[in-house]
Amino acid sequence: MIGQVLNNMNEIITNEYTSEHQALDIVSSDYNNSDIISLDSGIVEETVKNIPSTDHTSTGLATYGNYVKIRQNDGKTALYAHMKYGSVNVNKGDYVEKGAIIGTMGSTGNAYGNHLHLEIKDENGNHENPIIELNKVQ
Repeated sequence: MIGQVLNNMNEIITNEYTSEHQALDIVSSDYNNSDIISLDSGIVEETVKNIPSTDHTSTGLATYGNYVKIRQNDGKTALYAHMKYGSVNVNKGDYVEKGAIIGTMGSTGNAYGNHLHLEIKDENGNHENPIIELNKVQ
């Protein structure tokens, strides 16, 4: 059983971690927008809140749409992307507790349908399969 990253606790992984897609794409089992919760406590390093919609021509960081990046207490970073416009409710420099609602999944940036794109990087900036982090959350 994986840990909780959506507030409704009914996660389905729709795109696995691979060398080309170094993240997990996660949807709610009822395919509705669900609030996203922080996997661990930490400091918000970056937020983007001003992307109004899907843009399949976006490049670079804009492909993430609205997102939150948190430096967790364990030194890893968690990036939560494609959040719904107007839903990001944390700011750079905020301290968030594990389980805090940080926004709502959406389809901003280069996204096909509502989902959460979750990336984890270790202390050295290397991608790590987010399933490892999800399995720790219980």
